[in-house]
Formats: sequence, C-alpha cells, structure tokens
Amino acid sequence: SGTLAINASAPFTISLNQNGPFTSSIVLPASNCVVNTTTIYVRFSPTSAGLVNGFAFNTSTPAIVNVALQGEGLPQAQGMGNIVVDSRFGSQQSVDNILGPGQRVFNVNAFNGLQAAIDAAQPNDRITLLSGEHFGNNVRVHKPVTIEGQGQSNTTIRSMTPVTNTFGMLNPADVFNGAFHHGLIIQSSNVTIRDLSIDGDETLPCNQRMGVGIVTDHRMGQDFNSLTIERVTVKHVLARGIQLFNAGEVHRIMNSTIEDVCSRNDANPEIVWRAAGIWVNDPAQITDNTIRQTGSGVIATGQFGAFAATSGIERNTIQEAEAFGLRIDPRDFNSATRRINLRGNTIQSVGRAGVIAFGLTGESLIDANTINIQTRPGRGPAVGLTLAHSVSTVVQNNTITAAAPAAGISQNV
Repeated sequence: SGTLAINASAPFTISLNQNGPFTSSIVLPASNCVVNTTTIYVRFSPTSAGLVNGFAFNTSTPAIVNVALQGEGLPQAQGMGNIVVDSRFGSQQSVDNILGPGQRVFNVNAFNGLQAAIDAAQPNDRITLLSGEHFGNNVRVHKPVTIEGQGQSNTTIRSMTPVTNTFGMLNPADVFNGAFHHGLIIQSSNVTIRDLSIDGDETLPCNQRMGVGIVTDHRMGQDFNSLTIERVTVKHVLARGIQLFNAGEVHRIMNSTIEDVCSRNDANPEIVWRAAGIWVNDPAQITDNTIRQTGSGVIATGQFGAFAATSGIERNTIQEAEAFGLRIDPRDFNSATRRINLRGNTIQSVGRAGVIAFGLTGESLIDANTINIQTRPGRGPAVGLTLAHSVSTVVQNNTITAAAPAAGISQNV
C-alpha cells in the first residue's frame, strides 16, 4: 500500500480529469507497489511564444521516472477576433483548456456554435472560427460583422442535418420558397466572410446538399451594401455557390474557390445553366477566383454594371462549365449605363459559350480573355463569344480555341 506522487514542471500542469482541475502535482494510490493503469491529462499554458520543453516525474523512491513534455506557444490570442467559436467548447474549463486560462468567457465571447456567436456580437465584431469542423445551416448573419476562419483547408462549415431542398431552381428569387437549407444567409450590410470553407457534403444526394453556400436574404426588402467574400471555398452545393441577389452595392468576391454545383447535371437545360458558381445582380468586383464543375461560372444580371467603374469580372479561372463561362445580362434593369469589364479571365472546357453578353453600353470592355470551348455530346455547336443588343463595347485581344464540333467562334448581333 502507499501512494505515488506525480509532478509537472511549469508551464505544464496535470489532472486525472480532462476538464480539470489542473495542478502541478497529483497523487495516485498504490497497492503492493502497483499503480493501476491511469490516464493523466496535461495542460500547456505558455506565457510566451516558442518551443517549451518540460517533464512530468514521480518523486517516490527508489524508482524515479521522467516523462518528457513539449509544447509550442503560439501568439494565438492576438490573432483571434474578440469572439471565438469552437465546437469543443462546452464549459469554461474547456475554453481555458483550448485557449488558455482567462482568454475568453464561455457563452459571453466563446461559443460552440456560429449562430450563437452572431446573436451575441456587437456591430463590427470579429468572429473567429477555430480550426476544425463547425456545424450549422441557414446561419443568419444579421449584423455587420467579420466571420473568419483559420484558412480554407483548416476551418470548415458543414450542414448540421440533411434536408431535402424543394425551392425553385429557375429563378434566384425562389431560393427561400419551399424547403431550403443554405449555408450563410446574409441579412446585413458590411459583412465580411474570409478564410474558411463551406462544404455541402458530396456524399449526400444532390437535393439534400446545401442549396446555396452564401446567399443574401432578399425577403427582407432592403439593400445590403459592401459585402466582402475573400479566400472562401464553397463546394458540393445544389444550386449556386454564392448568390448576391437584390443585395445593394458594391460587393467584392475575390481569391475564392467554388467547386461542384451538382444541379449542373440536371436533365433540364434551363436548370443546368442557372447552376452558377456565382450569381450577382448588383454592382460587384469579382476577381481572382477559381470556379469549376458548374453550369455557369458567373452569371451577372440586373444592376451589375449600373454604376461607372464599379463592376468587373477579372482574372478568374473557370473550368468545366456545362453551359456558360460568363453570362452577362443586365437588360432587366432600366439604366442607360451598363459599364462592365470582362478582362483577363481563363475559361476552359465550357459547353455552350465562353462569354455571352447582352445589353452592354459604351466603355464596356471584353479584353484578354482566354476561352476554350468543348461542345458536349448531343448539343449544338458551342460558341466562343457572343455579344448581343450592345452598343460601343470594345472586344479585343481575346484568344478562342475549340474542340470540334464548334461553330460561331465569335459572334456579334
């Protein structure tokens, strides 16, 4: 009989319970010089950044055993927003274990769900989603906040439970009609989303995936201005990756990836071309994105281009679009000004048209795009570039290649 004392060197502490309390020493009961197999939990609480070596050791004689401990202190707290989200948070102790003692307060500025964090936020707060998976759908972003992850490959938002979507697919105004489950629903101006992924789950049937990864809520009948989406991946969704519809002005979508909009494979060709990576109908800058496996890469309608020097689709890479690389049609908005730049885009293996544009006015520019068209089996010949019902639009320096059969490489009407 007896005891075995275990000690840990600072800044390491130890406990027999994963939720603590953590101290510098613990005592284990022994019987006939034998200690039962016991799990000992170690917490690392560095006071500065850098690699720290330590050890846990017993003080009983005659056998003294040292176990090496090592941790790396990261300047994490300084890089996080004032609100932090992690699905592992379940108590104040778990917050302290993950972030360090005193960094955040559970259910005040540390939450285990994104919706609760948004509900508690103040305008202009930064909400950081730590690395790992976060579960939720139809998350309402109803305040001007920044939602940031810790990298597209590190922080992922996934559906909480599969729901069969029944909303209409032909009109972007119908995405809230019927049953729906989307990713993030924007209900405020001045929202920034960056450095994370939204994954609709490729293992689900197409109609049970997230409907739209990021979508503005036009049901509210108000403009949401200055939306920024940067370094975001949206993949494995039903209808569209990003939809900013009747959302206000001026938005930015940049350095992001949209992949696998599964309704591109629908039997109805009208649904196919509407399966867009990005659909906007307000002034926006859409730059330096990668979009693949969609019906159309980018669809821009309505007020897109209605204000001078505000709308452009530039330097994007669009691959494997079943219908259109870029489809631009602002004619349904009554404006004398529809100035749009389509410049420096690379469009590969597109099935119907690389660029199809209607209703452009003077000072619009279609320049330096590289387009490869590949007619799909059983369809009419694909077209490289179609420009119709437009005035004084400059088309220059575009490169168009085609895999036979193809026709009408460049067409002006």
